[in-house]
Amino acid sequence: MHFENNYKIETSGKTLKLFMRIPQRFIDPSRVDSELSNVTSDRDTIVSAQRETASMVYRQYGDEGNFWSSPQVVALPFEVKNVSFFKPIWSDGCKDLFSKLNQQSKNNGGTFPNNAVHQLFLILCVILM
Repeated sequence: MHFENNYKIETSGKTLKLFMRIPQRFIDPSRVDSELSNVTSDRDTIVSAQRETASMVYRQYGDEGNFWSSPQVVALPFEVKNVSFFKPIWSDGCKDLFSKLNQQSKNNGGTFPNNAVHQLFLILCVILM
């Protein structure tokens, strides 16, 4: 999600509305095919379930241009003229969690890459005028 622009805001008077788009990779059947290429047990069941879920999303929302959430409405203490800056900023998360996951992986005979994204926190930076 952090590589895509899945957020938008609208302002009107003293109100800010925040929307989030369903990321394409969540509804793309080819994603599951590639991620599960080495899985043999229950693979067909998992792929079938993902395809059905994607079909339900398309039936409800139509095309990808409509995959936006209902807005989160934020009441502001001042009237907004425009948005001068809007950017999602991602933090890598908790170092302790990374260490724990890394140790568990090593204990199970695997490796957990040092550059693996293990947890992300979104900080939404919005500057309003």
